[in-house]
Amino acid sequence: MDANGEFGTVVETARLMRDEELIPELIVVGIGYPVGHFFDASEFRATDLTPTFVPNYEEISVRESPDWPVPDGNGRAPQFLRFLREELVPLIEEEYRTVPDDRALYGHSYGGLFALHALLQGERAFQRFIIGSPSLWWDDRVSFEHEAAYAAVNDSLPARVFLSVGSLEPDEIPDDVPWGGMVTDYHRLVAVLEQRHYAGLELMTRLFEDEYHTSVVPATISRGIRYIYTGQ
Repeated sequence: MDANGEFGTVVETARLMRDEELIPELIVVGIGYPVGHFFDASEFRATDLTPTFVPNYEEISVRESPDWPVPDGNGRAPQFLRFLREELVPLIEEEYRTVPDDRALYGHSYGGLFALHALLQGERAFQRFIIGSPSLWWDDRVSFEHEAAYAAVNDSLPARVFLSVGSLEPDEIPDDVPWGGMVTDYHRLVAVLEQRHYAGLELMTRLFEDEYHTSVVPATISRGIRYIYTGQ
């Protein structure tokens, strides 16, 4: 996810680690928008990567981030996941030398929120996940409700998952905006997943010290790729 801001980091990290034979050969697919860099894609990220609709999100976004592009709706992660599963994946597998049924998904922030959604709702479209700094605050932390609903009818979650956050990410929750609680929510999600004892779930978690919401990205990518492909 978020190829507008992170594709180069993923590609070069994977290339360097492959040169040292730390990971297998990979095909890296960047999913982004034809608008420029990360900032320019922010309105589309809020639309496509969030799992539920929040009616007043655009109003809050404009008030708190007036210089950022205004999101055109939100809560379309189910449709976006369907696009990946039914259109993008078949296209890549038709055009490139892939290994069927061995796909990974990486996402950070909203992308991490989307990756968690895909882990729980993706019908095994992906088998490996790097979930970086997920925006679990979204819609009153609705992702925890989605996980509980999944657990109510499933006792297995076959996937290898790397989950991380930076220790300096925003953890206070202001009264007038929904976002915050990044570290607290990370610890809560780790505890929930560990307590479930899902069959088939291989989970590594990392709290990266002295890293902010953006500075943690390279660390998450590097350690995440290594874990999901080698277990180290």
